[in-house]
Amino acid sequence: MRVTALVVLLMACGVGLGQTQFTHNRFTENGKTFSQDGSAMVANCLTKIETSQMDPLLCAAYITGIADLLADGDICIPPEVEAKRLVDVFLKYSEKHQELLHGPASRLVEKSLKEEFPCRH
Repeated sequence: MRVTALVVLLMACGVGLGQTQFTHNRFTENGKTFSQDGSAMVANCLTKIETSQMDPLLCAAYITGIADLLADGDICIPPEVEAKRLVDVFLKYSEKHQELLHGPASRLVEKSLKEEFPCRH
């Protein structure tokens, strides 16, 4: 999954193809800077392919990248799970926990994946 996420991210960022349309709203919380908050991430994930080809791809790449980082022990995602399912898990969690949308998108993604794919040791 790591190589796939990197390839998708590079393609979605338009490496060598120009600029991306991905919405960023960098903000700082407790001295740490994050690329976007949860509400911006949800908006990017809900953008239809017909409207923008970049935002949905970057949404999936962003979530897949965080999943790869957490796969070292924090979460256990079965190998057959595709990126679309990860996005769906994130969106479902975000809908249930709207009070967290003001925080970092990365934290919201992490919580959604940990809830859905806990490791059973």
